[in-house]
Amino acid sequence: MSEIDEIIKNIEAPAGLELRVLKSTVSCRIYFSYKGVKCRETITCRKISKLETPTHKKHFTNDIKKDIVYADSKRGSIIYEIQRRTFKYSNHFPDSKRCALFGETYHDSVTVGDLLEEYLQKVDKLKEKSTARNYTKSITGQLMPYFRDTPVQELKPKHIREWMYNKSLSCKRKTIVNNLIPLKQVLKQAVADKVILRSPLDDIDIDQEIVKEAKESEYECDPFNIKEIEQILSHMDGQVRNIFTTAFFTGMRTSELIGLTWEKVNFREGYILVDQANYTLNKDAYVFHHPTQNKPWANDKQLRMTGWMPAMKRSGVRYNPYQTRHSFACLMIAQNENLFWLAGQLGHKGIEMLNRHYGAFIEQSGERYQPKQGFADVSAKLF
Repeated sequence: MSEIDEIIKNIEAPAGLELRVLKSTVSCRIYFSYKGVKCRETITCRKISKLETPTHKKHFTNDIKKDIVYADSKRGSIIYEIQRRTFKYSNHFPDSKRCALFGETYHDSVTVGDLLEEYLQKVDKLKEKSTARNYTKSITGQLMPYFRDTPVQELKPKHIREWMYNKSLSCKRKTIVNNLIPLKQVLKQAVADKVILRSPLDDIDIDQEIVKEAKESEYECDPFNIKEIEQILSHMDGQVRNIFTTAFFTGMRTSELIGLTWEKVNFREGYILVDQANYTLNKDAYVFHHPTQNKPWANDKQLRMTGWMPAMKRSGVRYNPYQTRHSFACLMIAQNENLFWLAGQLGHKGIEMLNRHYGAFIEQSGERYQPKQGFADVSAKLF
């Protein structure tokens, strides 16, 4: 008996589940009856790893047990749906031949190009003019030539990884990410419409698929220092001063500022909840208004032309496209604020983006850093 067979023999599978050992994989299959037909479907298929040490065997055993738990939960959901008469075979097993047996014709003829073309027809009404224009360029110039004829059900992570890698040979990471936004949107919609069960983009880490040169940002951060910020704000009044003061000292994006409503502002506890960047509530509830029109700011361009550029000319501060968000980040870094806290404030999941944009500032801050007062006394007590 092989080591794999021995491991599988000692694992107890619930009723309705079966573990199958093949040449290089262990699969977990479930059994159930639907409309009088006995059905059998593979839920997981795990590659057999090296089992050179007891630790390897333990990890592999735990992984198989996790597969069993997942498969059992899946089977339970299916049985529940069958009992409630809401079960559709193609929702759970779109690639199974049994879909046709139960009269469920699936979206096997839908291509990625079909999804992108449908999105193109309505993008002008869904997005701001400049954003719609950029999405259109991405779809027609970058995505369509490569993905147009690929059936959406056959689109695999490897296809997108290949596209990413090839693009990274001639453009930067940010460009690749921006071009993928429309594809991400249509695949998300395809999941919602049950055309596919899962987006292949969910299984991709872009930084693992592009060449290292593409990860190097061409953007040079040029933030304002505190004196320049004070000088700029001193040449702003009323609503313009209010919105840019908030921008400089919170790091909020322009769209988040424009969409901010009073119900998201908690003066008592001293925080602003940022969870939307679009107009969704009554206009009277918006925090920031155009100073002369007495209504919310329309877009980024209006704020820049009406509020930012005139104040910059009056202030005499070197001209710079308004980098309020970068200025906030660099001010916090200069004060040695916790980077994970800062990343959270800026809406990032981790500090990778901070390192990419502000690596030089973080390094400089580290060179000037002094240990917290009293650290020497604490260390003396320990030793």
